[in-house]
Amino acid sequence: MLGFPGALAIRNFRVAHDAGAVDVVLIPQDGPIRLALVETKSARAADEACKVVGAQLLAYYAGALTFGLDGLNMLREFASKFPNLTLTKERTAPQKLVCNVRGVKAIDYPNNDCFELLTKGARVRPNDIALFVALDDKPHHVLVALLQMLRDTHSLRIGLVVAKEGTLETML
Repeated sequence: MLGFPGALAIRNFRVAHDAGAVDVVLIPQDGPIRLALVETKSARAADEACKVVGAQLLAYYAGALTFGLDGLNMLREFASKFPNLTLTKERTAPQKLVCNVRGVKAIDYPNNDCFELLTKGARVRPNDIALFVALDDKPHHVLVALLQMLRDTHSLRIGLVVAKEGTLETML
């Protein structure tokens, strides 16, 4: 529904050592976007929806920019082979990803080493990443203006969607 038909997904994935977990990572099958990060929020807390951009979504974006193409391939392999692990509500740490893909024990791969493995290969570029804020109701006008400014001024591929009553509406 976000424009990535057949994309693989990982829920609640920690993309960087110094960041929390983004709600959904989409790994498109093809196209110019290699990775889409989706952060969900309630529209009832207007200021929180705006803070999500600076405090969370941009931190996830910065973390994703450290990924290498080998790391993205590892994400893809994990999401395709272990959907029972990638679609749960539990946090998906890089350690879980690496240990399952490589068939090794967690004791042998601390999270720091796993983050390092995700950086292998040619670096992901800003044009490879799309960002989305997903709300459960109409957004506060400040959020729309903020996202539009980031799109126009910094050429970020950032979108806004509202999921309400079983429908998804693209706002930006």
